[in-house]
Amino acid sequence: MCMRVHDLPADFDYDPVRREMVDRSERPELMSASVEYIAPGEYMVRPPQPCVYIFLIDCSTPAIAAGLPQAVCEAIMQQLEEITGDSRTKVAFITYSNTLQFYNLRCTLSQPQMMVVGELDEEVFLPAPDDLLVNLLESVELVKQLMASLPTMVAHSPGSAQSCLGHALLAARQLLGGVGGRVLVFQAVLPDLGVGALTNREDVKLRGTSKEYESLEPGTDWHKQFAVDANRLQITVDLFVCSTHYVDLCALSHLARFSAGGVNYYPGFSNANPAIAIKLKRDIAHALTKPVGLEAVMRIRATKGLALHTYHGHFFVRATDLVAMPSVSPDQGYAFEIGIDEKLGDTQPYAYFQTAVLYTTSNGERRIRVHTLAVPVTSDLPTVFANADGQAIAALVAKLAVDRALSAKVDEARQALTNLVPDALAAFRATMSATPGALMAPEALRSLPLMMNALLKHPAFRPTTTLSLDERAFALTLIKTLPLWELVDYIYPRMYGLHDMAANVALRDDANRLPMPPVIQLSAERLQRGGIYLVVNTQDIIVWVSRGASPELTTAIFNTPPEAVPEGPINLPRLDTLLSTKVRNIVFGLRNCHYRYLMLTIVREDSPRRNEFLQYMLDDRLDNVPSYYENISKIASEVAR
Repeated sequence: MCMRVHDLPADFDYDPVRREMVDRSERPELMSASVEYIAPGEYMVRPPQPCVYIFLIDCSTPAIAAGLPQAVCEAIMQQLEEITGDSRTKVAFITYSNTLQFYNLRCTLSQPQMMVVGELDEEVFLPAPDDLLVNLLESVELVKQLMASLPTMVAHSPGSAQSCLGHALLAARQLLGGVGGRVLVFQAVLPDLGVGALTNREDVKLRGTSKEYESLEPGTDWHKQFAVDANRLQITVDLFVCSTHYVDLCALSHLARFSAGGVNYYPGFSNANPAIAIKLKRDIAHALTKPVGLEAVMRIRATKGLALHTYHGHFFVRATDLVAMPSVSPDQGYAFEIGIDEKLGDTQPYAYFQTAVLYTTSNGERRIRVHTLAVPVTSDLPTVFANADGQAIAALVAKLAVDRALSAKVDEARQALTNLVPDALAAFRATMSATPGALMAPEALRSLPLMMNALLKHPAFRPTTTLSLDERAFALTLIKTLPLWELVDYIYPRMYGLHDMAANVALRDDANRLPMPPVIQLSAERLQRGGIYLVVNTQDIIVWVSRGASPELTTAIFNTPPEAVPEGPINLPRLDTLLSTKVRNIVFGLRNCHYRYLMLTIVREDSPRRNEFLQYMLDDRLDNVPSYYENISKIASEVAR
């Protein structure tokens, strides 16, 4: 990789376990692209970190009215036996509105004790500090009691619509300062009290304009600075925002961005709606039981002459080739850009990239995971085009567009997305002897015009007045953090027809595989009268019931006639019909493919909510953004100039 010859230890070919000499072809680190090592003692500056969880639960009057404390406590209660960790796992709970409420969970108590702190100072007072963060195994019965009684306790406490989230975060940092861990924040209202207080900066009149994106820049850097400090202390913040009004997700998302956390958003949350409540509970369950690496650092190296810059994802960059992540999980993806600073040698057939992640497992083992990639080097431009990865290019360009929209102007981001394909195809055309007037594209990049056209209509960039500022901020966050395989479907969703499935579709075969219906183009022209269609975009499942759907069809799926099919988020009924079984199999299969729980929403063609589905018809003209075919014609004319 470094193109240098190194001396090897005399015992390099000796296996101390088998006590014999081994062939080098049997050494996994020489023959495998991905290898994991158990780290020796010199990679530890302290004993391995245990799994530690602090739950911050908004108990303002709007949060209680929405049933947020009830939903959160029920979800935690269900996962106490499965929570990621070992016998060292610790937990603590803090609730807050205009005061802070702490809970004494010392294992010798007969029941939990609530302690209220009304004075909100920057140096938060911790009552009984040794009994707030407790060993889960030792205090599990007290935790169960607390989860059963907490919703009632906070409901009967003096209520307030205010939220002092900043002070709750400071208290959590004090508890975790010497240990590190994860802080799970469940927020329902705009944090408007004390340190880190925010104000409503959303102006509905600016929606869809370039000035709207100026409001996406946080009005304060308190949350960013808190997250940076938390990262240094090995603390990750995960956000679960369950709101019906503006909460300034633009600012709050910085808590997760610089501490390697995740952002989950549930607009219109109500525990009274079973579909939305289940989504929150399933996402909490995943957050508590997913595999996770702790106190991680990632270093990326490349062949001499290649320089790494501009990292994308949730972490804090400590050095040009080193990023710090207090926790790392499969939920998130990372990207980085490479610059060619020096000409690679003509005799160098490959360029190498190596990523090493040093982390602690949930059971306290320190490990190093190494991935090595060798990429052929060529100076032949047609070869570069033939081997390009269109999906990876689209994903990286989307991340760059997010940065430009936030740092410059959204119009510049949209223009960059518009110019990418003509510039790329013009460069490709220059390498070929093309027929005049013909639009030529390499096979590897034929999906790129489709993806760029879809990005221009994505909630992150679309000039629309129907999106709230928080919804747009959430879309921008997902583009920066989703793994590639999910980001592709988030940019360009999949659509299936449910009304005309073949006999073998959506039924498990002998190999336990689930055949899916054919993927349909995202165009209203493909929607048949009387049909039922499903769109999935890695975050939600939306089912479209067309005008003219037969009573037999809707009864077989929803157990209702067409005019009575319920709209909005629902849970599908379990019916003894073949079509019901098939549709539920498809929904269950799609949910199993994704980390986040996919909530199912029904939209009828004859209802005012029809645009909730039609916004996914990305090949059509939408909000003055050209259709796919109009865009292709424009590209062809620009390339032919």
